[in-house]
Amino acid sequence: MNKDLRYTRTENAIKSSFVALIKTKNIEKITIKELCSIAAISRKTFYDHYLDIYDLADKISILVLDEMNPNASGKYDFNQVIEGMMLFMKENLTITEKAVLPENTNYFFGNILYLIYNNTVTKPGLLNISEEEGTYIMQFMIAGMQGIYKYWFETGCKLPIDDLVKIVRENITIVFQRYLE
Repeated sequence: MNKDLRYTRTENAIKSSFVALIKTKNIEKITIKELCSIAAISRKTFYDHYLDIYDLADKISILVLDEMNPNASGKYDFNQVIEGMMLFMKENLTITEKAVLPENTNYFFGNILYLIYNNTVTKPGLLNISEEEGTYIMQFMIAGMQGIYKYWFETGCKLPIDDLVKIVRENITIVFQRYLE
């Protein structure tokens, strides 16, 4: 039991240290040495938990997606998750402003969208789409949604969240309309 508590505390220290660092710098500039220093752990302890910084970022992306998903059963409703993503982003602006930077897109924003895509759009029988087509569409969506969110942040999040959700939903529907028939 004590080991589980220590493990959980260490996980929390690593994650909170990473979040503190990502607020101030791009992911490729974060070193394990500086993360370990902030978390007050050894490099060995870090490697007992994660393969590298990107493995940590990937696991945090999954946690963020789970936090955005209002359905606790593990099944994702695309519209609900998109709305949850926007609400999460708005509530965590200092993190998400860095996450939508081009340098970080593939590690946070892209990962989260890809997880949403894999857990909603690619479910068997939902769309008539090949894996290759899906990859191109996903790249298109990531770039488009990154642009939408980047602009939203640059304008001080002035557009109400419900209006932003509507814009994103309508554009996603347009992208997938062809494949839903």
